[in-house]
Amino acid sequence: MPTMLIQPGEPCKLFDADAVAAPVNSATFAMPTTLAKVLIWVYKFASAPGSCDIQLQISEDGVFWSTLDTGTATTGENRTTAVTAANFIRARKNAQSGGGALTVEVTMSY
Repeated sequence: MPTMLIQPGEPCKLFDADAVAAPVNSATFAMPTTLAKVLIWVYKFASAPGSCDIQLQISEDGVFWSTLDTGTATTGENRTTAVTAANFIRARKNAQSGGGALTVEVTMSY
């Protein structure tokens, strides 16, 4: 279950220089239970992989997960998405071919 509550406006690292082979999930984090949230998430690599599939996933119960957004740019990306109902968040490294360690950071606002 969640280890930490994401606070609005404070960046939270879901993966921090993770070099574990895909597929792998980050730790689960709780989000405040307000209706609408804007999530700004950034993923980057220590060195560019040949290909990648990085997902931002949400859950109501911390058990069943759905993919909210997916990034596939091997140079990393800054992405913004909105979510109306979710209590938990995590990142998933679904695939990564070569390259260096992955960092994923998310910032939430209302």
